[in-house]
Amino acid sequence: MKIKSVDLSNFRNIEKISFDLSHKFIIKGSNGSGKTSVLEACNILLSGRSFRTSDIKDCIKNGKKNFFIKCSVTDFEGFLREISIGYDVSGNKRILIDGINSSRKELLNIVFPIVHTPEDMEIISGGPKSRRDFIDRICFMENREYFDDMTEYIRFIRQKNSALKKGN
Repeated sequence: MKIKSVDLSNFRNIEKISFDLSHKFIIKGSNGSGKTSVLEACNILLSGRSFRTSDIKDCIKNGKKNFFIKCSVTDFEGFLREISIGYDVSGNKRILIDGINSSRKELLNIVFPIVHTPEDMEIISGGPKSRRDFIDRICFMENREYFDDMTEYIRFIRQKNSALKKGN
């Protein structure tokens, strides 16, 4: 998978910016200039989630009502795809793949990013759960059916646990 271009609007401290990533690209700047914000936006765009916050509304630029991220990517099969994600202050999310309303699951069937941060040292020094989560992410990239099976398994376990708590 290769990101060809990225457009950001009202994301964190960025009002509007576009990047052409068809060639090698280096992001540099002083502290607080938005380098990590660009990486976070790309991660949200490709996974539907932020690696920095659990409340995606925190990513909306102060004083704005929404943010919008768009990119062109080459998917696993080599097809050029356009992906867009928008969030607003009320928590509404819209994911478009090639202009069609889509879900996060459909998004992850096209691309599945892995972002490594200093916190990822947990993979090495932490317990087995962090290592298993990392291996799962790698497996999702190699086998899309594994992602579907894992999603179904997690849903089943949650339903089972809920029934057990209720005494059923």
